Amino acid sequence: MGGSTRAALLRSGNGGVTWHRVALPPGLGLRRLHAGAIITITCPSSTTCLLAGLSPKGAVLLRSTDTGSSWDSVAHPPGLAHDSSGLGAIYTITCPSSTTCLAGGQGTNGPVLLRSTDTGISWDSVALPPGPELPRHNLDAIRTINCPSSTTCLAGGLGPKGAVLLRSTNGGTSWDSVTLPSNLGLHAHTRSVFGAIGTIACPSSTTCLAGGQGAKGAVLLRSTNGGTSWDSVTLPPGLEHNSSGLGIIYTIACPSSTTCLAGGGGNKGPVLLSTSSTTGSRLTSTLIVLGGVVVLLLILGVVALALRRRRSARSGAL
Repeated sequence: MGGSTRAALLRSGNGGVTWHRVALPPGLGLRRLHAGAIITITCPSSTTCLLAGLSPKGAVLLRSTDTGSSWDSVAHPPGLAHDSSGLGAIYTITCPSSTTCLAGGQGTNGPVLLRSTDTGISWDSVALPPGPELPRHNLDAIRTINCPSSTTCLAGGLGPKGAVLLRSTNGGTSWDSVTLPSNLGLHAHTRSVFGAIGTIACPSSTTCLAGGQGAKGAVLLRSTNGGTSWDSVTLPPGLEHNSSGLGIIYTIACPSSTTCLAGGGGNKGPVLLSTSSTTGSRLTSTLIVLGGVVVLLLILGVVALALRRRRSARSGAL
């Protein structure tokens, strides 16, 4: 978000030493006050990049073929516009191959998965698994997608019954629901606490980590079979829910096959977890309390924006 003016897209041509603003296509609402946000960017090649987010009109998809110097709007399937029943937004994009890309978010009919086979030029909706876990709901969405191989992909999010984790073995063409551990409250969904999977990282083709929140606090899961089954990881103290704050894991990154970092919030403020081994039966993590709150404020700001628009839509209907 670009403060009091418009959505901000910045680009650096010297490895991040200096940055300049990049012009965005007109007519998308990305330049309106507090109305547009760029949420995710990925670059499947050295020249092609994709970004996504939300505007007053709904989800936004943009594509660049000059490494982000200029951008064009990309059409997406229906059902990602804002209306009285839902908020259209795309939260995550990943490309498991040089041509195949996947995007996840929420639309007027609930969670949305999109797939492209031409590196983001065109997109089609992907059917989600049947059942009561993924119907329409105000906050239901696919929040994260990660592909440990060109064919195996994992998607996480939340639905009206709590956390959702999906798995594909054909590059995102079709998806199946994955059973989650039952002792973490991942299937809770109340006014104040909901189960959700918000981040997935795979340091190898078989080892994957997933983070989010359950009824008891922050949740970290680990799989050693490419996401087919998952076990819970013991976390340090301070990531439980209490009257001072909610425990949650927002993001995970693994710079090597054995080292991973996880960031989120605890009941005393922002936290960073680190591990030096992913080869054991569970991760050994160290808790580091951070002084900044940038990640928390960004996530909370996007959620608050969604809820405010939802309330405005309901007031208009009344």
